[in-house]
Amino acid sequence: MKANYNDHNQIMALDIGSSKVSCVVARGQIDKKIFIEGISSIGYRSSDKNKSSDNQEMIEAIKESFFTANSGSSTKIQSVIVGLSGTFISSTNVNLNIPRSDNIKLVTQSDIDNAVKIAKHIDLEEGKELIHVIPQSFSLDGMQGIRNPLGMHTTELKASCHIIAGSKNNICNLNKSILEADIQPTNQVVGSVATARALLTAKEREEGAIMIDIGASTTDIAVFNSGSVIHTDSIPMGGDLFTRDIATAFDIDFNEAEKIKINHGSTTPERALTSNTINIKPLTYDESVEVTERELAQLMKERANELVRLIAYKLENNVVTNLEIEQIVLTGGCSKLDGLVQLMRFLLQKRVRCPDNQLVNGLHEESFDPSLSCVISLAMWGEYGADKNIGHVHHRKFRFFQPGFYYKKINALKIFTSLKIKVIGKNYIPTLFKTTKLN
Repeated sequence: MKANYNDHNQIMALDIGSSKVSCVVARGQIDKKIFIEGISSIGYRSSDKNKSSDNQEMIEAIKESFFTANSGSSTKIQSVIVGLSGTFISSTNVNLNIPRSDNIKLVTQSDIDNAVKIAKHIDLEEGKELIHVIPQSFSLDGMQGIRNPLGMHTTELKASCHIIAGSKNNICNLNKSILEADIQPTNQVVGSVATARALLTAKEREEGAIMIDIGASTTDIAVFNSGSVIHTDSIPMGGDLFTRDIATAFDIDFNEAEKIKINHGSTTPERALTSNTINIKPLTYDESVEVTERELAQLMKERANELVRLIAYKLENNVVTNLEIEQIVLTGGCSKLDGLVQLMRFLLQKRVRCPDNQLVNGLHEESFDPSLSCVISLAMWGEYGADKNIGHVHHRKFRFFQPGFYYKKINALKIFTSLKIKVIGKNYIPTLFKTTKLN
């Protein structure tokens, strides 16, 4: 079936994680969905993306990921959206008085816009920079919880807003690496907000739901209620800790431990059989040893218990607990770990689901990899994010942005031409890039 594209140029979304860079090139369609034209995930080794200001490996991974995802496209990329994530992101909810003229009693659009303007000037912690202002509801003469007060009468107007900020130094260092990769973004968005907007259904956003994205080194949380974001948080713990536990316990390197986690990992030792064994070659022994899948599952269950209990601790605040939200949507690469959904249901006493084979809000693809949920959601946000489902959002504009999209000529020979790239819905091997088309 022929795709019906919008007249928009292509969108590029970039998700820079602690161990990999993911890039999506997509185009919006007239049915409010996006079509992915290229997607790539490139691993790299780094000490800490949030602390390093000159991480050359990350810079090269950004370059490679972009050119791989964009290799089959000839359309100019106009919009580049970058996800922000990690523990350097913080949030709070504020109540604001909106000043009004004494002789004006009807709420105007200017009054609503003033809520965002006032929130943008609130005092932040030293070293923090504003990322998002998300109005949640309004109060008219003491009557609270009004979603859209436009045209209503009141003498006193107040607004409740969700404020998301991040460390100036960390954002600056990340921006530096992106610019050194010869990419100039148009916008930056907190990844958990974009992911929640994409994965939660309209009913879930309205009635209340918790999005939990378990990545390699962090677990990001976003809570929706009454159609808006009410809480965001992050935990410095993710799937890599499971891998490190396996590597330490069985004296193997990280890459081998990662393979074992993916192929044999489980958090349910009760279901694992002692007769199923894994052949392991320890680093300090000459001979291989056998480990049962039950032993492996017991090790991983202990770490999973710790992770889920940390999530529970992060959700123990008045904003979330007072609403008694019962629905969790789990995503991220670690969400595929056998038994984790069931363990989370038991420990948190909530309903837990993973996304279906496609994103709820508009992905033209037959398959969906949860490890790529954030970067895909960022692409969807770039095209359709600022809508009525999430309220009026202050997007943090990239300070170095110049109109259009510009990148320097890069030596294409640095790109691995033999790398097989998994594209959602198909597999292909990119051909050698032509250096004459990169101006």
